[in-house]
Amino acid sequence: AEREAHTLKGVSAQIGAGDLRGMAEQLERAIRGREPVARLDELRAGVAAALGSLIGAIAERLPKAAPVVAASSVDPAALRTLCVRLARLLDDDDFASRALVEDNAAMLHAALGDQYSAISEAVHRYDFAVALDRLERAVRPLGIALK
Repeated sequence: AEREAHTLKGVSAQIGAGDLRGMAEQLERAIRGREPVARLDELRAGVAAALGSLIGAIAERLPKAAPVVAASSVDPAALRTLCVRLARLLDDDDFASRALVEDNAAMLHAALGDQYSAISEAVHRYDFAVALDRLERAVRPLGIALK
């Protein structure tokens, strides 16, 4: 956790996100100093909110890529494996869920249609509980059990 906060501090500084850099530095120091869990949770929530806002602002300025996978070409077994893995990450509040969604955007969008956007948006806001709920609703009609 300390290394992740340190990395976030450095990357934030590199892109000119000074406020986030300062928040990440506070979190890093708090982790190193073994501050109480309540304080760590408070700092982590602040970092997550600031990071979510920054990512949203950056995402708005990036060009939108059109999905290239047709729904009929989605491998049901691969989709099931992907959705189960994503559900586990979301259930663990794991930031890796964002990369998984991004790396598999074409397949998820092709298979889940309009519901993909709601899931992706929640993941990008680090609202993992909402993303998991939306994922469960989206895959239920496809017969995919996430647990």
